Amino acid sequence: MWEILAAIPIGTFVAWVVVIAAIISSIVGATIKVYKLFERHHKIIEENEQQKKLLTEYGEAIKKINSSLDDVKKSLSEQRDVNLKQIRHEIVRTCDEALQSGNITASAFKSLEELYDEYKNVFGGNGYVKSLVAKVRQLPITGSIEE
Repeated sequence: MWEILAAIPIGTFVAWVVVIAAIISSIVGATIKVYKLFERHHKIIEENEQQKKLLTEYGEAIKKINSSLDDVKKSLSEQRDVNLKQIRHEIVRTCDEALQSGNITASAFKSLEELYDEYKNVFGGNGYVKSLVAKVRQLPITGSIEE
């Protein structure tokens, strides 16, 4: 075995060692690059999964918020209906009292006008209330408004 090795020129031996080292180095370098690519790919997949999870959580939160907003809208609509009925009732009651007595006090007339403006401008009003207020406007106003 020593004879075979002794027969190989030192330059050839060094050249083969360098070539083998270069091949091993290239294989190790390529393996490291492939491993880094694999790690990067794995990290991207994990990040995508986290983003999907966050999007799902955000979607659920938005659904809850929308549901709450719908409840608030419904509640506000119901409250608006109640306010409309209360204002309408107060206007009709005040008008009926004034028409029965044949006059209206200045403070009651001022309150009636304020309620009627609210009823007409905010809630849209209707013809029945308008006609009642028109009749009351024809009545004599008694007293004065103390401010």
